[in-house]
Parts: sequence; C-alpha cells; structure tokens
Amino acid sequence: MAVVDYYKLANRTKSFTHTAPHIARLDALYRDHIVARLLEHSVLHWDQSIRLLAAESLGQMSCSDVAFAKQAVESVMPRLIERALTTRDTNERHGVLLALAQMVRGLQTCAQEVDPSCAPSNELQRVRTRPWHRDVGARASR
Repeated sequence: MAVVDYYKLANRTKSFTHTAPHIARLDALYRDHIVARLLEHSVLHWDQSIRLLAAESLGQMSCSDVAFAKQAVESVMPRLIERALTTRDTNERHGVLLALAQMVRGLQTCAQEVDPSCAPSNELQRVRTRPWHRDVGARASR
C-alpha cells in the first residue's frame, strides 16, 4: 500500500501530522531531510498555522522514533535553543519555542513509554542553568 497519495498530501494537517512522521520512520535519510525542511522553513514560516503543524510534526517524530529522539537531544534542540535566544523576529521565536515545547513533550513520552535514554534532562538542565533571562533583558532595553 502506498504511504503517500494525493488525498494524504492534499490535506495540510494530515501531511504534517500523519504522513511526514510516518515517512520519517521509514529511513534515516528521509527523516533527516524532513527534519531539515521543518527546521529551516516550516518552523520559521510567516503563517502561524504552518508553525503549529511543523512543531506538532517534530513532536510526533520525537515520540515515535528513538533514533530521532536521541538526535533531537544531541543536535536539534541545542540549535533551536540558540536560535530562540538570538533571533529578534517574533514569528521565528514563536515557531522555535513551539517546536521545542512539542519536542520536549514527545521526548518525555518516549522516555516513559519506550526508552528512558530519550529523556531530554541534560539539555533541559543546560537551559535552566543558562542566564538567558539576563540576555533577553539586555536586548529588550536596547
């Protein structure tokens, strides 16, 4: 049976929330390209609904794919955190924060149900200990 057909891709919500995570589980190459597209374009999109769907898609991938969960903790989340702290564009910051929130939720589900090593505890600890609130306050006063 075909994973992708016209009816699955015609509906934007199904494309992001069902089809993309399903295809990402098939092969690491597909996953890497889908994640790159979501991070570089969809999470940063000017349309709020696209940012929401992209974040939800990343969260579902974090929850259902242990290989991506580990990649998310090691490389994807640090990039998103850095971008959230450095960007001045509100749409971009909104999308990045949505993506982080959905990924943390997915990773915690993964850690509880599948593999405890998926827990994003080290990355979250790094965020908690970073004096980001001083950075944001300094930027706001400029």
